[in-house]
Amino acid sequence: MRKGHYKRVGHIHMARTRKRLKDFGRAATAITVVLSLTGCATTGALEKQAGVAPIAADDVCGAQATALRESKGYFERDIVGGAMAGALVGALAGAVIGGSSKDIAKGALAGLAVGAAGGYLKARSEAAADRASLVGTVYQDMQRESAEITRALAAFQAVRACRLARADTIRAQFKSGAMDRPTAEAALAKERARYADDIAIARTIGAKISSRQMELGEAANALAADNPEATSLMTRLKAAEQEQAAQAATFVAVTTKAPVEMAKASNVANVRGEPSTSGAKVGQLAVGEAVEVLDRKVPAWPRVKLADGTIGYVSAKLLQDGAPAPAKPQAPPVSKVKQLVDTVPTSAAPEARVVAGHYEGVSKKQEFDKVTDVAAAEESTRFQLDLPG
Repeated sequence: MRKGHYKRVGHIHMARTRKRLKDFGRAATAITVVLSLTGCATTGALEKQAGVAPIAADDVCGAQATALRESKGYFERDIVGGAMAGALVGALAGAVIGGSSKDIAKGALAGLAVGAAGGYLKARSEAAADRASLVGTVYQDMQRESAEITRALAAFQAVRACRLARADTIRAQFKSGAMDRPTAEAALAKERARYADDIAIARTIGAKISSRQMELGEAANALAADNPEATSLMTRLKAAEQEQAAQAATFVAVTTKAPVEMAKASNVANVRGEPSTSGAKVGQLAVGEAVEVLDRKVPAWPRVKLADGTIGYVSAKLLQDGAPAPAKPQAPPVSKVKQLVDTVPTSAAPEARVVAGHYEGVSKKQEFDKVTDVAAAEESTRFQLDLPG
C-alpha cells in the first residue's frame, strides 16, 4: 500500500516537473519576443533604426563608419538593459505563478514596463549601502558617460574627415583629367549618400545620449537638492549651458555658410542666356565689374549672377579671378561649462562633484551636436564637383 502511494506521488511530481519545464519554455519564447521588440545593439539593428544602408564592401571609409556605428553600443545597452532584465523576471514569474502562455507574456510585458520605468537613481539607491556609496557610484557613472561621449565624437570626427578627404580626392582626379565629369559626379554622389548615412547614425547616437542625460540630470538635481554648494554650482552651470548653446548655434551658422566665388570682367563682356556666343544677350559687364560665379559646369562658359540679379553665362576668357582670400576658419567658442567645471576642486562636496560630472557630459554632448550640425551643412556643400574659390 505504502509502495503504491509513493509511486502515485512520484508520478504527480514528474507531471508537475514536466509542466514546469514546458512553462519555462513558454517563458523563454515570451522573453525572445520581448527582446525582439526592444531591439538589439547590433550594427544591423542600428542601421535599420536609422534608415541607412549597410556599409558597402568598396567603402574606403568603411572602418571609420563601422567604428561610429559600434560606438552606439554603450548607450544602447545601458538604456535597454534594465528593461530587458525586467522582462526576464516578469516572464519567469509568469511561468512560475500563472503557468499559461498568456500569463507568461503578460508577466514579460509588465516586467518590461517596470524595468524601463524604474529610473536610474531609484535603481542606484536600492543597490547602494549608504548615501556616500550612492553619491560615489553616481559620480563614477557620470565620468564613464563623459568618456563614452568623447569616444563617440572621436569616431564621428574620424569618418567625417575620411568622407571630406574622399571628396577632395575625387575633385583632384577630375581636375587632373584622371576622371571625367560624369564619373566624378557619380562618385561624389555616392560619397555624399554615405556621409548622409553617417550623419543619420550620429543623430541616432545623439538622441540616445540625450535620453540618458535626462536621467543623469534628474539624479544630479536630487542629490544636490540639500547641499548648498552643489545647488549654487548647478545654478551657475545651467546659465553657462544656455550661453554655450547660443554660442554654438552662432558658430554653426557662420561656419557652414556656403562660400561664394567672385570674378570680375577683364574686358567688356556680354552676358548670354545660353553658354555659347549664339545665346541671347541678357546683359553686359563693364571692365572690372564683379559677378558671382554660380557654377562652372561648362568650363568655357561659367554661369554668373550680376549685381542686379540677372543670371546668365559669360565667356571664361573675359573673366578673371576676383574671389577674396578664403576666410580663416572660425574659432570654436570656448566652452563656458567646461571652464566652470574645471574650477571645481577635488575637495568639493561629493554632491557638487556629481553636478560637475553631469555638466561635463552635457558640455561634450553640445560639442557632439555642434559637429553633427556642421556635418549636415557640409553634406549639402562639400560634395559638389565645382566648389567656389
